Amino acid sequence: MNHRPQVTLVRVLEALDTTLLTIVCGTVSRERTIEAIVIHDPRDEPDAPRNSLVMGVGVEDPALVRHLLPLLAQAGVTALVVRAPFTADDALRAEAEATGVVVLAVNRARPGRTWPACSARS
Repeated sequence: MNHRPQVTLVRVLEALDTTLLTIVCGTVSRERTIEAIVIHDPRDEPDAPRNSLVMGVGVEDPALVRHLLPLLAQAGVTALVVRAPFTADDALRAEAEATGVVVLAVNRARPGRTWPACSARS
């Protein structure tokens, strides 16, 4: 049997603290797990395993995020991470709630923070 370690999204958020990640929109459920971290390039079709945390490199437009959420939800993705500053409009907040995919923003407050560094911390 192939066992993959599971951690909840709540635990990831607690471990990384709000100095690194903030919740943009969507409801964080205590039951949702993270089994993989995937990097998504907006020029590609989303391809992420169930219960993954998707790092949206270059995903900066709320309209693009709104378009991605149903596709990510179909795959069973737990959350999409975008780069801060990022503001959700009402339509994006509604889409996050409807799909169950949480949108998070990685803060750029500290110098030297990179996508690979964020991926390595989790």
